[in-house]
Amino acid sequence: MNQYHVYKKICLAVAVCLSNIMCAKVSYVYCTVQWAAKYEGWSVSTNVAFLYAIPFIIGILFCIILYWIFHKKQIRFS
Repeated sequence: MNQYHVYKKICLAVAVCLSNIMCAKVSYVYCTVQWAAKYEGWSVSTNVAFLYAIPFIIGILFCIILYWIFHKKQIRFS
């Protein structure tokens, strides 16, 4: 088995884990902000919770780019 095949699988696994963590984090912050706006009087919009997704999206895109690079190298060296 080529080493790039293993790297591809690791990048794909990290991207999937990051997407799951992103969904959990954004939904938690969304619910927290919504609750706080209703009961504690915060004046922030619940759309602010989606800003927490930006670092995760960057990480997922980075993993996808690495996956593509390792795929190209695997084809070239096999």
